[in-house]
Amino acid sequence: MNYTLKNIIPKPIEETDFNKSEIWGNEIELQKGKNYIVKSASGKGKSTFISYCCGLRKDFKGELFFNEINSEQISHDQWVNYRKENISIVNQQLELIPFLTVWENLLLKNELTNYKTKEEIEIYLELLDINTLKNKRCNQLSIGQQQRTAIIRALLQPFDWLFMDEPFSHLDKENEEKASQLIQKIISEQNASIIITSLGNDHNFNNLELLKL
Repeated sequence: MNYTLKNIIPKPIEETDFNKSEIWGNEIELQKGKNYIVKSASGKGKSTFISYCCGLRKDFKGELFFNEINSEQISHDQWVNYRKENISIVNQQLELIPFLTVWENLLLKNELTNYKTKEEIEIYLELLDINTLKNKRCNQLSIGQQQRTAIIRALLQPFDWLFMDEPFSHLDKENEEKASQLIQKIISEQNASIIITSLGNDHNFNNLELLKL
């Protein structure tokens, strides 16, 4: 399941100079089996790019193809199914349910996908060092703890593509490394690809192909 972007320009920022962008206004193919890091300064459309690839927004000029199908021909319900079976996301806003506990947020996702066992989720919590916080409401967590929770939640489904929008911005190097190791293990097991957006850090991933936005 590859992506092809043909001369995509986001309408909300179409007056921006995209001459140096390798994505906006160009034709590129994102190939399953490869991993990418998308770097740019703030305001260049990193979150917008992820929203387009995940079928969450369509306010662009140009053409986007997913699995060789023009996105204009992909219905809302089809995108919902893709996000259930083929695409997983860690949004910059994280979108955890604040009044639910860490455990309740994770179980809620897993009940929709029935993809992991409770024992596996417990292991992920321990690996990312938030197992002692499982019964704490998410609005009582630090942003870094919320990021680790959101990362685990994104792994509780099948996917060909994992999109992560500045997912480590509030993690120290040790916790970023732990999260990166877990993510790479899951990606390898599922023969999936990852696209990470970043303000400039390279992160602890192997074989990331750089795309400048």
